[in-house]
Amino acid sequence: DNPEFEPFWKAMNKAKTPIWLHPSRGASMADYPTETKSKYEIWWTLGWSYETAAAMSRLVFSRIMDKYPNLKIITHHFGGIVPMLEGRIGPGWDQIGARTSDEDLQKVKKSLKKRPLNYFKENFYADTAVFGSNTSTLPITGLAEASVRPEDFIGIHFFSPVDKMMLVEIILGEKTGQAAIAKALDYVLKIKKTPIVVNDSRGFYTSRVFATYIMEGLAMLGEGVHPRSIEVAGLKAGMPMPPMALQDEVSLGLSLHIAEQTRKDLIAEGKTVPEHPAASVLQNIGGTHNRIGKKTGKGLYDYNGKEKTLWPELTKLYPPVANQPTQQELVDRLLYVQANEAARCFEEKVVRSVADTNIGSIFGWGLAPHQGG
Repeated sequence: DNPEFEPFWKAMNKAKTPIWLHPSRGASMADYPTETKSKYEIWWTLGWSYETAAAMSRLVFSRIMDKYPNLKIITHHFGGIVPMLEGRIGPGWDQIGARTSDEDLQKVKKSLKKRPLNYFKENFYADTAVFGSNTSTLPITGLAEASVRPEDFIGIHFFSPVDKMMLVEIILGEKTGQAAIAKALDYVLKIKKTPIVVNDSRGFYTSRVFATYIMEGLAMLGEGVHPRSIEVAGLKAGMPMPPMALQDEVSLGLSLHIAEQTRKDLIAEGKTVPEHPAASVLQNIGGTHNRIGKKTGKGLYDYNGKEKTLWPELTKLYPPVANQPTQQELVDRLLYVQANEAARCFEEKVVRSVADTNIGSIFGWGLAPHQGG
């Protein structure tokens, strides 16, 4: 409520854009004045909740919420303390000033347009009301097992870069409730993005199909297809990026981590772990040679500032065969491997409609927009 923040509140009120309020205290903020630091991580388990509730209260009593009625504030740890304090925020603050003698707090109360409790209910939003996971591969049903409210656990999968990608994939766990689905859809529409709703599955829909494009490119490399031919075929297929360049963007390290987690989960479920022809290529380059992608400056490509070139050693590790496939054969493979996996997702009812399947493919990872998805 310091005057220096006034222009910010004014601008956000005009924009009608939600603000995310997050506490700033660290471990150096002690539990008691006689100590130098907080113990037992109280500084965040309780401290963040208190600090957030204190900030909300200052916004209410300084009348900022009255002055700027369009403010919408998402409070990161709202659910950690405020719901348990309704008895104090309600009837407690209804008698504000009863315990204070040096200032007239009844005057403050009379200046507010509504009960203090109603500001908390109507002007602040708890991000803990529905648990939305942005995981792109791990099943939502499994993640929800850690929650005491699995009906409020849902997948809300954004795509990178978030400011440019318009699709959001909403994933339903086995116990996800209708209220959580409705809130997720409302949220996605309010931020002006396009939602598709899919059922739970490893990789869901978009990541599962998208991965086949990258893995097919690596499989081709392992078969002795020239790396340059693979990349050209990806562009000729109408994809936004070639498969190996895209693998570098995603990170070979992340792909290896997902593969290992998937292997462990399938073994725990008593299922057979499928062996993909690209797995050995991924392990060789990302694991053995520790080339994990663009973020480290070396992957399937070498990076020098904004410039990149295919790693010369690729043709030594995987010598090109004499009889190279035609470009059309490579294009067909890259398209059909995705189309076939999308069809499987539809047959398995991971996606609920052909329309969602096509919308997801075009806006999620750019598959064949010139052919309708």
